[in-house]
Amino acid sequence: MIESERSLTAFERTSSTVLIKKVVFVITYLCNMRCTYCYYGNENLNILSNKAILGKTVMSCEVVEKSLHLFENMGLLARDVLYFHIFGGEPSMFPEIIYCIHKKVNQLTKSRKIALSISTNGYYFSKKFLEVLGKIENVEVTVSIDGPQVVHDNQRKDILGNPTFDRIVSNVKKLVKMRVNNKIRRIVAEVTVTKHTLESGLLRTVEFLRNLGFDDVVLHVVEGVNELKPDVSMYFRNKIELLKVELERLLSSEPPLYSGTVSLIRAVLNPSIRQCDAGRSLVAVTPEGDIYPCQGFVGLEEFRIGNLEDLNSREEFLRNVQRVLRRMGNKLMDPRCAGCAFVRECPKICLASNVLDGRDPYQFSDEYCDVIRKEVEIIHGFLKRLSNNVGERRKVVEGMRRWASGGGSSL
Repeated sequence: MIESERSLTAFERTSSTVLIKKVVFVITYLCNMRCTYCYYGNENLNILSNKAILGKTVMSCEVVEKSLHLFENMGLLARDVLYFHIFGGEPSMFPEIIYCIHKKVNQLTKSRKIALSISTNGYYFSKKFLEVLGKIENVEVTVSIDGPQVVHDNQRKDILGNPTFDRIVSNVKKLVKMRVNNKIRRIVAEVTVTKHTLESGLLRTVEFLRNLGFDDVVLHVVEGVNELKPDVSMYFRNKIELLKVELERLLSSEPPLYSGTVSLIRAVLNPSIRQCDAGRSLVAVTPEGDIYPCQGFVGLEEFRIGNLEDLNSREEFLRNVQRVLRRMGNKLMDPRCAGCAFVRECPKICLASNVLDGRDPYQFSDEYCDVIRKEVEIIHGFLKRLSNNVGERRKVVEGMRRWASGGGSSL
């Protein structure tokens, strides 16, 4: 049996024993900003023009409770640790639903360790929203911010087309103060990488955001907007420059600046076929009660697992999950992955991003693969260097320890 067939058989087998570790609540499609690359307006998804989807724009507390009871009663929720993520639209516009989720997950899951996180554009933090954040223990807040002001304001505008950078930075400072007072666990910056980002430079962008007080930076290449796509060769150079600087930091016992470095090192140290969590240990629930593999597939009917009102048994849920997983496929269905020497050292890859770029979920771009292969080669050389130098190895271990103890780990 070839590698891709073995992998396909494996994920079909594991789909019958789905164990949900993370639930994403997409509580609204409404937003108070109009970013130039928003994937809700993507032509392959186009949620913003879908009246059927927009008909119910804000999640009710009833939907939250029904979804939790459904997953619990079907025996689908992990018994030790559960992650709940609040997504939109813009969640901060509806603090009462955020607080409802906080209450419901804690009522239902008292015997488990809970981690709650929220994604926000950081633009409008009402007094009520900040009060709710202060009541939620151990919360993580991810803020969408695209780096230095000239880049950010070019891409992330309010509904009237006005710049948003100054206001968002002001609100980030409030979050930093809450973290210092132990009201927030950590603050993450999420950057959408476009051609404008590279004009500023990835390294400069990451350093800039860490200096603003963020505990981590997540980088995503823009999806579905070709005119904003970064130049492939420039992106390649920027990613490699960033990785080399990160490794030099570790050799000085300094923690990495962003989680991508940690993911790469872990992937090389622990080789395996890493599949996207969507539909396997992750599901997303929408305001209308639809269930998808993750928030990236919302609005795409072929990837819909079902609705809270229609799923009557665990067996039906698992059959639907298997159907969706078959459609999503896995990375080894791409011949380039199946024949790649680094396939077991490749980090998890978002399948939804491929769909938003107009490809099948398991079809990855050549430029992405080229970057990953080069990064893995560099990590191999780095680890080989460490194997011959005990002193440097100790420094790297200390840098990784500082990453974990300084808020770099997710729980």
